[in-house]
Amino acid sequence: MAKRKSYLVYSTILRNEYLSVSKELKARSSLELNLKIEDQKRKWAEQETRQREKERTSDLKTESEYMNKQAEENQKKYGEILRAISNAKDIPSWDSMMQHKPFMEF
Repeated sequence: MAKRKSYLVYSTILRNEYLSVSKELKARSSLELNLKIEDQKRKWAEQETRQREKERTSDLKTESEYMNKQAEENQKKYGEILRAISNAKDIPSWDSMMQHKPFMEF
């Protein structure tokens, strides 16, 4: 008795736009095809989650590097301002600017 070839009658193509992947799934029954579809979707969802987290981490790293550079530049500018002020000779003393007159009564 000759063996019958088993033909795959059910098939579909799945796509994941975020991951830029597609895959053709084939099965002998609709139940088997649905199981394969759910399994593939689950795998891609896990990959997508890892990829998004990796991109988010990379974005945060880039942002923190930029912020650190800005902070260093600001610190340098403020340091220059403080050095200029501390070397100035014509700055009046705090006491000379104080007014010691009492306030007017209401």
